[in-house]
Amino acid sequence: MKTVALIKGDGTGPELIEAMLLVVKASRAKVKFVTCDGGEEWWEKHGGPSMIPEETWRKLEAADCCFKGPTTTPSTPNSPKSVAVSIRQRFNLYANVRPVKTFPNHVGPLGKVDFVIVREGTEGLYSGIEYLLADGVGIAIRLITQSKSSKVTTFAFEEAKRRGWKTVLAVSKANILKITDGGIFLRAARERAEMYPAVKLEEIFLDNFAQQLVKNPQRFNRNVIVGTNLFMDILSEEASGLVGSIGPDLLGELRGRLRHVRAGPREHPEVHGHGQGEPYGDHTLRCLDAGAPRAETGWKRDFRRGDEGHRVGEGGDP
Repeated sequence: MKTVALIKGDGTGPELIEAMLLVVKASRAKVKFVTCDGGEEWWEKHGGPSMIPEETWRKLEAADCCFKGPTTTPSTPNSPKSVAVSIRQRFNLYANVRPVKTFPNHVGPLGKVDFVIVREGTEGLYSGIEYLLADGVGIAIRLITQSKSSKVTTFAFEEAKRRGWKTVLAVSKANILKITDGGIFLRAARERAEMYPAVKLEEIFLDNFAQQLVKNPQRFNRNVIVGTNLFMDILSEEASGLVGSIGPDLLGELRGRLRHVRAGPREHPEVHGHGQGEPYGDHTLRCLDAGAPRAETGWKRDFRRGDEGHRVGEGGDP
């Protein structure tokens, strides 16, 4: 039996997680959940340099997987890193994977899409290296390394190979960021491409990619799309709009010692307690990760019927 560390999160997080637990129970997945503290609400009560207490870190070290509900990240200077960033960096979760696929009977106004976004999860501007040079003058360092770029692009090619797809699309701004994107990230992607002759590497500038997502998204179907941390964070959220919202989107962070899967929705304190959170991504990803693929079949059946699914807090079988 696998041990799963469970961080319920802030705002709607506990509601979404409770809905997820109903689905996991119904799927008969053989997992043991261990509840952990973490998030802004915990930090506001206890303070300290991290939003994750030491006891939670010990539980995470001992667990096979971490399930995390939405957590709030304060934006004030000198406040701690987010829970998600802290976990990614601690366990070297360098491949953040987000499939973007249209659900049956729920085709968006821009048509059907089916592609996968892979985001490097441990460096870039999320390294959190900032300096105040003078009053009103600050800098943030975008850390890009050959080792992490090679790892995440290797994952992208392996994912394309696993799916039987023929294209990896590398997103960058190499015409402006000539060292970090042109000299490091794209070089790593081109080197990896030589090892996968059956998969074609294409390159695209991120501004063009952002435009094409809302103009001709089918252009990217059956592509694995890979890029650096902040770029793909923004673009993957834009892409989630093609399938409804970030709520139905699935999100997992892989390729470290610990698997970290988390809810797509934000914490949304304004709808906390109203049963309006969207737990679909939460349900599906967790059941699939727990070895219960039939859970996805049940939810897809709901979408084919045209159902909206069950809202958190409402009656009915999950």
